[in-house]
Amino acid sequence: MESTLYPRRIVGIDPGTTTGFVCMDLDLKRGENLPNIRVAPEQYGPQPHHLKLYKSLLVLHPEVIVCESFEYRNNSRAGLVLDSVEYIGVVKTYVEAWNVPVIFQTAALGKVQHNKGLVKRTNLERLGLWSPGKVHAMDALGHIMYYLLNDKRYNGTALRLDLLERGWK
Repeated sequence: MESTLYPRRIVGIDPGTTTGFVCMDLDLKRGENLPNIRVAPEQYGPQPHHLKLYKSLLVLHPEVIVCESFEYRNNSRAGLVLDSVEYIGVVKTYVEAWNVPVIFQTAALGKVQHNKGLVKRTNLERLGLWSPGKVHAMDALGHIMYYLLNDKRYNGTALRLDLLERGWK
């Protein structure tokens, strides 16, 4: 069985008016070489969902959070909505209260819906993880997948090798 030196419960968040939320449990079963991946994709919104997001984090108590960052481009325009900043604030509050590491990634790294980055819809479909109609949740999952494929702690693990073999070849 593999070492447990890497996080087993990861939450991915794509914050915004509609927030994508995915909890991934990496669970190695006895006698198996490859991990069993369970994903629960959710979308919160468009109504305010600050408390719902916080409560979800409290209930799931992830070992790491991978969250899309906010990039202000100094370009204020009519109708500009900054909801994502508020929901990132909720994540930061949880992280500070519970001392959980958070990884912020730019939107480009997790946007599955644009099919331009490392993680594309076809990769998630090959892995059996695609959920139709949950665009924001799939972007949150895209952030988790990018993290799993690029964090040094997963190098050489059966998890990373299995993901690459099944999803990217």
